[in-house]
Amino acid sequence: MLGGGLRGGWIVALLLYLLLGESHDTRLLNQYTTGRIRNQEVLRHLVCLENISTAENYVSSFHGNFRYEIGNAVTPDDFDSAQPLWKTTNAHHGYLFKYLLPALRGETKFCFILDSKLATVQFLTLCLAVALTQADLLKLIEKLIEKGANTADNTVLMCAIRRNPGIIPTLVDNTGQQRNLVTKGLKTDILKDAILQGPNTATHVHYYIKSGSVDIFDTGPSPPESTDPALTPLGVAIRLAESYPQYSYDIVELLLGHGCDPNSIVSFDEWRGPHTNKTAMVQAVAVGNKELVQLLIARGAHVNPVLRHMVRRTPLQQAAEKGDLEMARLLIAHGADVNAAPCIALGGTALQLAAISGNCELAAELLQHGALLMPPPKIGGRWPIEGAAEHSRIEMIQFLVCHPQSLVFPVLATRGGAMKMINVLLISSEKVINC
Repeated sequence: MLGGGLRGGWIVALLLYLLLGESHDTRLLNQYTTGRIRNQEVLRHLVCLENISTAENYVSSFHGNFRYEIGNAVTPDDFDSAQPLWKTTNAHHGYLFKYLLPALRGETKFCFILDSKLATVQFLTLCLAVALTQADLLKLIEKLIEKGANTADNTVLMCAIRRNPGIIPTLVDNTGQQRNLVTKGLKTDILKDAILQGPNTATHVHYYIKSGSVDIFDTGPSPPESTDPALTPLGVAIRLAESYPQYSYDIVELLLGHGCDPNSIVSFDEWRGPHTNKTAMVQAVAVGNKELVQLLIARGAHVNPVLRHMVRRTPLQQAAEKGDLEMARLLIAHGADVNAAPCIALGGTALQLAAISGNCELAAELLQHGALLMPPPKIGGRWPIEGAAEHSRIEMIQFLVCHPQSLVFPVLATRGGAMKMINVLLISSEKVINC
């Protein structure tokens, strides 16, 4: 059967609202934000297909677990021949015909579905079930079957019997054929689990990657109720650098050699605070492995990427946030921009994040390489001295106050309570500014 769920609905709603504006179904978004729509109502996510640019951004920004958890949202009974197709027996499924069917009929959107990470077996099968309710989509049906839709699915067969019986021989014949198609997410979870077992399973990991029968690029389905970030195999391998640095390096090198993009998003975190994604470079910086960072740069990773698809840090900003001086020096040596613009929401320049980390040597290094005092993002941003004060970084406050470049006064002009906070911290710690 077909159906499923995707968590983090209110974040999805906010994203879609910002992207689509007032032309979108605002009632639907209100239901998301107030929690009246539950996880199993995944078909509502099809609204992203209303606009191709929105769909591309949405699919790139979310790992989309609903692609794998399609379960019971659609049954043959939802297509009652006594009613118009846009009025299914369950009003919820009207979204299939409001958003998915027009997308299937549009060549650009249909090609996008087939070429994007929406093209899991489950999602292709959902498309096939919907297409079978129409009499004029034979070529589309053949393309979906060719790409890997499950022709033996009960809903698919029942939709064909009730609405398109002429296609049944094609479905039955195809079911009996042996096909080796690598659809999105195919066996990805098996590969990730093998990587997680560590060096003892290295031989098996190499076999899976080299076999060509596993999707090494996707996140695969997340475990039920998991609150961990959804990782690609490349993301899993990079994360293991903390425990098995050489093994991690070898697997990352192998994955890159088999086509993994060094600039791809490898971590989709929808749970721990605002939705935050990480590229391979940012993940490698986060685990503090300079060898992996150098490997990724050698394979074409961008040191100064454009922040989009909910990636909130450049590699240097991530290093600054961690207070990792040596990593910052490595990135600067490779051309990292010390004044790279921050993410518009909850972002920060390298100097702002270094001030929050409390590493004065790192702040000095950034200033030596031309870091400027730039306004912080309006959403969740902090001036350097404000961030230092908020996190009780007394030495950093002293450093910023005493530095020849004015690193304090913009705060005083815009945030009246900042100096009071600074004075309280300095007095309470019995530190005296003596520049």
